[in-house]
Amino acid sequence: MTATATAAGTRDADARRRPFATRLAVGLLIAAASLLTFTADAAAQFLSIDSPTVDEGDSGSTNLTFTVTMSATSTFQVTVNYADAGTGTATSGTDYTALTAGTLTFAPGVTTQTITVAVTGDTTDEQNETVVVTLSNPVNVLLLPANSGTGTIR
Repeated sequence: MTATATAAGTRDADARRRPFATRLAVGLLIAAASLLTFTADAAAQFLSIDSPTVDEGDSGSTNLTFTVTMSATSTFQVTVNYADAGTGTATSGTDYTALTAGTLTFAPGVTTQTITVAVTGDTTDEQNETVVVTLSNPVNVLLLPANSGTGTIR
């Protein structure tokens, strides 16, 4: 960008600001373009969680395994938090070992991870019970509105 000269040979008062403003605008455009590129890549993938079923058994423990699946591979590392929603009908500590909240990490190219809940077997005759695991705080991926899985203990 060039400065304009006046009749007295002095420069326009705004001339010094223009080069900086131009550089700043170009830098912001580059940053915005890279953000849009990232967002478009991240938006192409979403996570879902299944709703598994397991037989309780009369003793010992059986694994109730939730599978979290990404819709497509990503070139970025993806993470998502998980936790027991506390809204199922099974009792934590009695019907199953309390699930410690955690984070799943998907390396680039990985599309599935699992969350395991240890179900405690007993001889009590009871109705089916449920454990609800919720996903939250996704990084580099989207969550479906149905971001929880309901595991059934038969």
